[in-house]
Amino acid sequence: MADGADLATSDPLMTQAIDSFDKTVAHAIETLQAQGFGMLTNTDVEKATTKKPDVDGRSYRILGASKPPLAHRTRTADPSIVMLLPYNVFVREEADGHITVGLMNPVAVLRLAGNLANGEITQEVRGRLVQVCHKLAVS
Repeated sequence: MADGADLATSDPLMTQAIDSFDKTVAHAIETLQAQGFGMLTNTDVEKATTKKPDVDGRSYRILGASKPPLAHRTRTADPSIVMLLPYNVFVREEADGHITVGLMNPVAVLRLAGNLANGEITQEVRGRLVQVCHKLAVS
């Protein structure tokens, strides 16, 4: 069991990508899968919101990622945690044309849930998401 002092920062994991939006989405999915994450959702936010008036039409995708063995261990330890899963990853086109990738930090999720008992699982998920973030980063 870990307490807050043992857990890494809860800051979001963010990076800028150098590829096009579509290539970055594809690379994000491939990189998540290489870390053992499955894709539960792939939401095209631009498509969902362009039907609404006065909505900016920049590309924006939210990916819902899950690593089934870790999700099972987390659910076993705290069945209510499922309301905070899957781990969300966004790929967003900025106004200046740059592509930003953000990955939800599992440390923040457990703090939000008020449950730091899953520290080992959290650190494993965070470590994998950090690797994804590094592989998507501008070099």
